[in-house]
Amino acid sequence: GECILEPGRYKIYVGGRQPDDRSRQLAGTGVLSVELEVTGETVKLPY
Repeated sequence: GECILEPGRYKIYVGGRQPDDRSRQLAGTGVLSVELEVTGETVKLPY
């Protein structure tokens, strides 16, 4: 396969678990998230 970054809007979550209510209840904390937009051409990224 290939690692390809395509233009568009993305939401990225960081925190070691799913960003859902049950995971928040079990862990006692939520996850962090950021929304970003990639513009320009599709880019093939090296692994």
